[in-house]
Amino acid sequence: MAQDKFGGSLVTKDRFGGSLVEEHPGPQARSLGAVANDTVIEVANAAAGGVSSVANFIQPGNAVSKWIDKNIVESGEAKQ
Repeated sequence: MAQDKFGGSLVTKDRFGGSLVEEHPGPQARSLGAVANDTVIEVANAAAGGVSSVANFIQPGNAVSKWIDKNIVESGEAKQ
């Protein structure tokens, strides 16, 4: 079994040599362009959702609402 610098057993290893501590990678760095792109997509989706909800209020399930949901909202979410 592995020992630390004081001669004691390492507490992060089990008796089979496996780690007892889950190691999680830190957050991945994102470029300013990627952050801006996601922000623009979120704003556009919110605006399109607002127009779609108004269209649904006037006539539920109308063609305009379906087109906005399919062509703007879904494609924007796929690009994120």
